[in-house]
Amino acid sequence: MLSVFNIQSDPRGLQFTLEVPNLPVTALGVLSFKLTEKYSELYCLELMLTSQDSAIDFKAVVDNKVIFKIWQNGELLRQVSGMVVSFEQGDRGSSQTYYGMEVYPDLWRTTLRRNSRIFQQQDIKSILSTLLSEHGIVDYAFALRHEHSIREFCVQYQESDFAFIQRLTSEEGIFYYFEQGEGQHTVVFSDSAETLSEKIALPYNMSRNAQLQEKVVSCFRKSEQVRASSVELKDYTFKNPSWNAQFSELATDIENQRQSYDYPGRFKDEVQGKAFTQYRLESLRHDAHLGHGESNGAELQVGSLLLLNNHPVEETNTSWQLIHIIHEGKQPQSGEEESGEKGTYYINRFEVVPRHQTWRPLQPLWLRGTYPHS
Repeated sequence: MLSVFNIQSDPRGLQFTLEVPNLPVTALGVLSFKLTEKYSELYCLELMLTSQDSAIDFKAVVDNKVIFKIWQNGELLRQVSGMVVSFEQGDRGSSQTYYGMEVYPDLWRTTLRRNSRIFQQQDIKSILSTLLSEHGIVDYAFALRHEHSIREFCVQYQESDFAFIQRLTSEEGIFYYFEQGEGQHTVVFSDSAETLSEKIALPYNMSRNAQLQEKVVSCFRKSEQVRASSVELKDYTFKNPSWNAQFSELATDIENQRQSYDYPGRFKDEVQGKAFTQYRLESLRHDAHLGHGESNGAELQVGSLLLLNNHPVEETNTSWQLIHIIHEGKQPQSGEEESGEKGTYYINRFEVVPRHQTWRPLQPLWLRGTYPHS
């Protein structure tokens, strides 16, 4: 349910716009939107649109880049670019036609190709660079603090390029997020929370009479969940059959113990074994300590830090790492039937983890066969 202060008539001058290069600037008006972004997932922008053109050419829209923007009093607050994966023509009113659109990052293209092959004597950066370049993706960056070993051989077996990327990054303890720039977006691969620096400060104010001109966090709560507190991985290598390829890692911030065991651990030496075990534990505990909140600050984005202040619990007034955000907004004046509704509003709901915790993705389920694998 939307906060009360967000659904009143909004005097802040909010405006949502959509730029489609192959269409006139005013061809599509934004009626509502929902943007979902999360670490190590493809963001998804869902748009409800209106137009006086009842026959927009699908070829001018589908598989093309668009730019969605959030404005306040003529100032750009946030923009999101991506490729149109789905475009739908809906009902027609007396003078307007409704359309629906789904927008994803360019990385979505990697979901379309399924492959089987071997990479030899390459590290994770080299493998990812190859996969991305094959799909024409040039806007990517690495923000890695840890050493990632060269793999003697690494097998992609009957899985999409995207599934392969998800599997490799999770094994190597790497998460990714997207940075939005002027008309383009960059996928950033990181293995440490210390690489994050962009900070957005917002005060806590749960008052229903809060001034809409002020950007605030209107709700914030913390939770803890029972998760695995120790991990043990075991593997075997024919090159050294007597090697005790077994490693364990224990969390230090809990009382009770819940062990996770896996074989094979998919490592071939001691350095890799220790690292993979640590990454596995941190991935299983990535949501052990969570914060949940609600805000009207459109600048919040995954991969940045929220500096919360003015909260009555002093220890909560600190920096938090944004890991999951759902943004929603509505601009009723863009539609005929909705024009009598209250003014434009925006809200987001977010999840955070402590500032210095490195969030790591869970390993996806993967069918292990009898073929050789890395």
